[in-house]
Amino acid sequence: MSKSLIKGSLLGGLVLFVWSSLSWTVIPWHEATLSKFTSDEAISKAILDAAPEKGIYYLPSQGTEEELWKKMETGPVAFLAIRPGAQNLGMGPLMGIQFLIQLMTSFLLTWLLLQTRADLSYLKRVMFVAIAAFMAGVMVHLPNWNWWEFSNAYTAVNMIDLFVNGLFAGLVIAKVAPAQAS
Repeated sequence: MSKSLIKGSLLGGLVLFVWSSLSWTVIPWHEATLSKFTSDEAISKAILDAAPEKGIYYLPSQGTEEELWKKMETGPVAFLAIRPGAQNLGMGPLMGIQFLIQLMTSFLLTWLLLQTRADLSYLKRVMFVAIAAFMAGVMVHLPNWNWWEFSNAYTAVNMIDLFVNGLFAGLVIAKVAPAQAS
């Protein structure tokens, strides 16, 4: 494994982690796109009654294809990640897992960048990383917007966040993982 790949992975992962943390805890844009139920207690009871196991649930979920489409036309439609019990991990372990995810992401972004042409400028290399990160949003957030009607605001904020995250990581990765001569 090359030094450039290791440096880009570690430093880029750190940048990804720091920006993601700030983006979700300091800047209020993510929370502003999330709606709140009128009664947590009523929704919690309904969820526990109808979804007793951890999993991804969708509504409508029962009936023939024709019946499902009719139910989708009248609503409600939902796509939910459900964990009926208590969260077993604290914030520390979850942040550790997130850091590992960011390291893996940075490794892949650095590896991709190292596959590009040697004559790309620093700015083009930075933009390559930013566009690669943005592409994740195109692949994940736009289908959820299309099929499950995730809000325009939620989709836009998350896609912009991926681009900014990629831009910041790209500034570091492009610097520590320079273009390789063929």
